[in-house]
Amino acid sequence: MIKAEIIADSKTQFGERLTTFVLVFPRIILAEFNTHRMFSRNSASSRAIPYKKMLSMVWNNPFIPIGWMKDHSGMQGYEYYESPLRSFIFRTL
Repeated sequence: MIKAEIIADSKTQFGERLTTFVLVFPRIILAEFNTHRMFSRNSASSRAIPYKKMLSMVWNNPFIPIGWMKDHSGMQGYEYYESPLRSFIFRTL
């Protein structure tokens, strides 16, 4: 599940904007998000979350990739393994 919630949004008298938001997204997106320096961020460390709570979070909100890329050379792939789950996901979107 990916979720975004704006907590506060304000503008200074000089027109500078400050927006505070809470994001929920799969951990694999975190590295991409942290690449952009325009964001000031704070995220929970997975080491700081107790095992039972982390297990509950994964059980209640699992990350399931849309597809698995076949082995290929280079950075851009185009061929995916077909699966019943992938077909089901694309039918429900």
